[in-house]
Amino acid sequence: SKQAQELLQLLDSKPKGLKLEDEVGLLTSSGMLRRTLAQLPFSVSYFVEPKLWVNLVRPLQVRERAAGDMPFWVVAVPNRPQLTGVPIYVELLPDNKFRVHAEAKRGELHQLATGDFVREVLDVNFDQTIAAGDTLRSPLLTVVFRPEPDQLGGQDGRYFFRFNDLNTLVGEYQGRLKVKPTDHESRILELSTQGTVPAKETQFLNTLMATYVQDDLNQKNQIGGKTVSFLDGEIAKLAESRSRAAQDLSDFRTTKSVVDASAQSGMG
Repeated sequence: SKQAQELLQLLDSKPKGLKLEDEVGLLTSSGMLRRTLAQLPFSVSYFVEPKLWVNLVRPLQVRERAAGDMPFWVVAVPNRPQLTGVPIYVELLPDNKFRVHAEAKRGELHQLATGDFVREVLDVNFDQTIAAGDTLRSPLLTVVFRPEPDQLGGQDGRYFFRFNDLNTLVGEYQGRLKVKPTDHESRILELSTQGTVPAKETQFLNTLMATYVQDDLNQKNQIGGKTVSFLDGEIAKLAESRSRAAQDLSDFRTTKSVVDASAQSGMG
């Protein structure tokens, strides 16, 4: 039957004893990384240029920071294209306001959640002031700035953030993720990645493993569901066949005037 063929195809497609190199390939595949990164709040990266003499002419020392370590955090309005690949500077102003400005020769607009390219932007140059909680609306950005009360001390450098679209993130983590066996004869894999914010990299690795396990579970559930559905169908067919056979036998007896011997002896 068609249902049986579909079940056999599904069972045949299930990896049986994946080779170690196949496991590595699966963990580092763009599809796996895409599903992983889509769950993480990595579309915004935060940085600070410390107040050092080497940064007076141009930024030579830049440090990435976790979102909670900045005096503000940025919320991108969903389904709006955002400027990517360009540092967007933020200055803290009195009365809970922020000055937001950027300048670059070129940038790109992307849908962050999907990575879809919208258009190229030449001669990026904008400068706006926004109050905390208000929405900054411009052709290049649609965002909300919120203060981080625990970090509202003196400004210890120039702050900026950068938007990252999903496709760019996948490419970056494919280059940074390392997966290898713990030794030559082991089937245990060691996963590692490098970054300047350890908590962020730990979050990525934990989410990657959770996604890998969930994918495996989903595949097993799919096979189990197909198997149960197939068996239920076969049981229903057998029950229907048995009922039809009993009815055919009854019709035959009626037509041929055949007497059930056991029933007749019981009546005697």
